[in-house]
Amino acid sequence: MDGISTSNSAIETATAWLGEFGAALALGKASRIAVLFANECHWCNILALTWNLRTASGAEDIAKLMTSALVPMPTVCGAETFSCNARANL
Repeated sequence: MDGISTSNSAIETATAWLGEFGAALALGKASRIAVLFANECHWCNILALTWNLRTASGAEDIAKLMTSALVPMPTVCGAETFSCNARANL
């Protein structure tokens, strides 16, 4: 994911990324999650996945953090329910 898409709108790009992110989380595979992040990036886990305030650096560390926090969830509560609000001011 080290490229910047210029051919799609912000909403299309975000929707596609969230779909891929949800699918990767549903599979629970670190390698599938890692490809969604740049090699040099940071994820500040401000209570998003755990009750710990922790910053993960790099795609592999982010993927490890996410897979370690995954627990089986019903589909209705899973990541595949992420969506973008098309009316958001971007």
